[in-house]
This record gives sequence, structure tokens and C-alpha cells, in this order.
Amino acid sequence: MNIGKNPGSKLQKTIIMKTLIAAILFSSATILTAEAQTDRNQNPTKTPAQTQPQNSNRASDDNVRMHTDKMSKDLNLNEDQKKRLHEQNTTMYRDNQKLNQMTGEERSRMQKSQNDQYDKNLRGVLDENQYKTYETRRDAYRSEWNTTNQQPGRQGMEPAQQGTGGTGTEKPR
Repeated sequence: MNIGKNPGSKLQKTIIMKTLIAAILFSSATILTAEAQTDRNQNPTKTPAQTQPQNSNRASDDNVRMHTDKMSKDLNLNEDQKKRLHEQNTTMYRDNQKLNQMTGEERSRMQKSQNDQYDKNLRGVLDENQYKTYETRRDAYRSEWNTTNQQPGRQGMEPAQQGTGGTGTEKPR
């Protein structure tokens, strides 16, 4: 008997072909899923903390601008002084971001050094009366700076622990 001429055998061949195609598609989908999972394990998706620098750049620029505007108004700065203060605040903010990666004594030393350098640089921006006013408001400015410069999970810490503008000698409030 010739199988090719039997009408039932054509139906069987179609069923077998469809079954093979379905099995191949299922196997391919399983392999692709396993490959995608392996890639994800080797190159995990960025967490929100890893994407924060991109998102926080805009926030940090806004924070620097707000802080500069407040200080400019309080200290009655001219446009040139305001521009130079903005540069100092930008540097301070970026340096403080680096401090967020440090802990312990190294962090305290770096923080004190950064604060001292910031104050020294402001002497070159402000006149004598403006600098005296700055000195009387320095703790308030740093406290405001700390509030806008906190990382998630660091809220509620003292400025020395945050690494965001305190000298490490401030008293708990």
C-alpha cells in the first residue's frame, strides 16, 4: 500500500508537521527566555540608586540655584558675586556628593577640609560686611544645604554623618 495516496495519511502528515512546528516554537521560546534571564543576571537592570545621578543632576542644579538665590538675597550680592557664588556652591554640592560615598574618619576629615575651603573661597567673593553676615548665617545655610542634599536613607542624620556641608562640630538640634 502506498502511504502517499492514502487520504488519511495526508492528515497525519499535517498533524505531525504542526506538532513539530509547535515543538520547535516552544523550544525556541524557552531558549530565548533562558538567554534573556542569563543576560539579566550578568547585566542587571540599573536600580533607581544607579540612575539617580542622571535624575539628581537636574535636582542638584535646582538645589544649587535655590541656595545661591537665597544667599544672594540675604547677602545683597551683585551679579558678578552671584555668578561666583553659584560656582562655589556647585563645587561644594559635587564635593558633598562624593562624601556620600565615604564613611568614618576619612569622611569627617574631607568634610572639614571642604567646608574650610568653601569658606576661604567665599572670602574672595564677598566683601568684608557680606562675609560677616555670612558667618552669622553659616550654620543656617549649611542646615538648609543638608536638607536639600540628603540621599535616600540618610535623612535624620547629623550633618557630620551626612557629609553635606556640616563641619562635624555642630551640636545635635
